[in-house]
Amino acid sequence: DEEMFGEGFPAGIEGMWRNPNEQAYQFAEENPYLDLDDPLAEALRLLAQGRDREALLCLEAEVKRNPESSEGWRVMGELYAALDQDVEAIQCLRKGHEVDPYNLDSLLALGVSCTNELDQLPALKYLRRWMENHEEHQVLTQGLEPPAEYDYEGWRQQVTMLFKRAAEANPL
Repeated sequence: DEEMFGEGFPAGIEGMWRNPNEQAYQFAEENPYLDLDDPLAEALRLLAQGRDREALLCLEAEVKRNPESSEGWRVMGELYAALDQDVEAIQCLRKGHEVDPYNLDSLLALGVSCTNELDQLPALKYLRRWMENHEEHQVLTQGLEPPAEYDYEGWRQQVTMLFKRAAEANPL
């Protein structure tokens, strides 16, 4: 490749073709909330007051201090989703899912955000995983093998069928 492109070709150019949702979350350079005792609690208080941007900084402080805070990553991801910033939402929700793969709220939010970004196959996989781990609905997936990894149509049909059955079993 170096012969083909020559010296000075930007080293990160291959990153242009990577899915932006798979990149690491970029923290704000300046954050006045880093020294708070309980940044998650402060973020929730700020959210209740509608102060979203300040809440984001508190949530960043929370996950910087405690990278294993599944709840911090989830709340931050859901806040980004509410702000229609789905790429950042997905980055946060994926990190939260990494930390706690059984957080149902994160799985569902990931499925929705991936759908919003037209990233259908991962969305379907997250939604099925949500169904597999949901106390009321997991029975629907028992004995049902997931489709082949890249079989989009198989995933679409199966997840649609699972959600229809869940809706039939639990009508509003």
